[in-house]
Amino acid sequence: MRVVLRADAGVAQGTGHVMRCLTLAEALLTAGHEALLATNLPEIPWLRAAVDAAGVRVVPATPDRIELEELAAAAPDRIVVDSYRIPAADVASARTVAPVLAVVDGSLRGIVADWYLEQNLGSEEVEWRLPAESTMLAGTRYALVRDAILRARRPTPWRTRGSLPRVLAFLGGSDPRGLVLPLARSLAALEVELAVIARPEHGEALEGVGTIIAPTPELPMLLGQADLVVSAAGTSAWDLCALGVPSVLLATVDNQRVSLHRAVADGLALGIDLVAEGDAAIDRAAGLVAGLLADESARREISQRASAAVDGNGKIRVVRAIEAAP
Repeated sequence: MRVVLRADAGVAQGTGHVMRCLTLAEALLTAGHEALLATNLPEIPWLRAAVDAAGVRVVPATPDRIELEELAAAAPDRIVVDSYRIPAADVASARTVAPVLAVVDGSLRGIVADWYLEQNLGSEEVEWRLPAESTMLAGTRYALVRDAILRARRPTPWRTRGSLPRVLAFLGGSDPRGLVLPLARSLAALEVELAVIARPEHGEALEGVGTIIAPTPELPMLLGQADLVVSAAGTSAWDLCALGVPSVLLATVDNQRVSLHRAVADGLALGIDLVAEGDAAIDRAAGLVAGLLADESARREISQRASAAVDGNGKIRVVRAIEAAP
């Protein structure tokens, strides 16, 4: 089976769509299928390195659109579309080429597809109004977690391993508003071993706040080595749950808010809704980190609840679902 994975990336729209597709590609390749990534693939060096390492063939695509001639030229048996920008009509037209799996977040956006993947917490409890003969794959049972994350798991992730606890701050692959700057300055006041994932242009502004690391494909290893992580509540939230690493999640954009509030309510993480409270509320993250580091039982409970919610086998379940169709 040949599967075309259609996703774009960029500083403004982030890198999560492409990374989710690469995660699904891992399971497709393991199952003996062929995976092609149809993308604009911008000049984001670490993302290009991740694509190269994934072993998928890249084919060019018109940004934020589905052009049927481009799609048909790849001769797919299945199509996966992961985008907030590609029009619903384009996704529907892709079904004339092959059956389509649409990755959605909170809303179907009027998309008509053969399968929908909604991996957010509680999405399995929603009464989705689906087109006839369509299937919803909903909930963290289907959360897409990379193999590298699963390899980075450690037996007791809630216990700090050094004289100073390791704290990692990571606000996504692009962080277009530069929120990592005030976050890192706030965390630097704590007695921790601080590492910050930040774009190279932020390096000078962050001098002296900790170890500054450019965005890298080695992120899974860094997450696994951390005793506590402060992260945007995007796709990396499921990585942190699978790792069982205690975390403070930040909703930096509107489509992260539902997952953030559900994760906090279910005891999977602590969190701050920056969309509702404003960016200045990011200063509260240091207090939440300090509180967690002082409370091993709270870290243990968060770790156990999070790892129980995301077992890491979601991508396998998704592949099996789309294999089953004629």
